[in-house]
Amino acid sequence: MVRIERDGQVFAQVYGQAHRDYDIPSTVGTRFAIANGGKGLTALAV
Repeated sequence: MVRIERDGQVFAQVYGQAHRDYDIPSTVGTRFAIANGGKGLTALAV
């Protein structure tokens, strides 16, 4: 997703798929679960 705001105007463009198995495209409102990605790496390092 690319989002650019300038002078009160918003440009948003989305690329890719939200779910590859079901061929569901990504939208501007698509939410991705990425918040916990670093916890496993931190636990592994410790």
